[in-house]
Amino acid sequence: MQVVNKFFFFYLVFFLLVGVFACAQSGTNSSSNHLTKHITNYEECVAAGFPILKTHPPRCVDSDQTVYIKQNKDSDLFASGGGAACSNLCGDGKCQEVVCMAVGCPCAETRDSCPQDCLR
Repeated sequence: MQVVNKFFFFYLVFFLLVGVFACAQSGTNSSSNHLTKHITNYEECVAAGFPILKTHPPRCVDSDQTVYIKQNKDSDLFASGGGAACSNLCGDGKCQEVVCMAVGCPCAETRDSCPQDCLR
């Protein structure tokens, strides 16, 4: 009977320690999730001390594995599809449907974006 009591006591202590360790770990994760809830852009991610990937453009990864990309003038121009990234040739009489993707190439034209050139 005493052998059974020793095993019961051992297992009771073991499971209590596992439970305490699990609670301590869940508290750590909730505080890091609390930090990442306030991050909405690259600058906030960097300010919070998360790692910066050495890519072009640079990227920051938070504890939830969300990736934030550093925005700059060039990426904004390419994302907008206009400005200095491409040349707006709408109205030249030729529908520029297939274009290159380098700076200075014609902007892509469709029936909606340039109806006077793309009337087919």
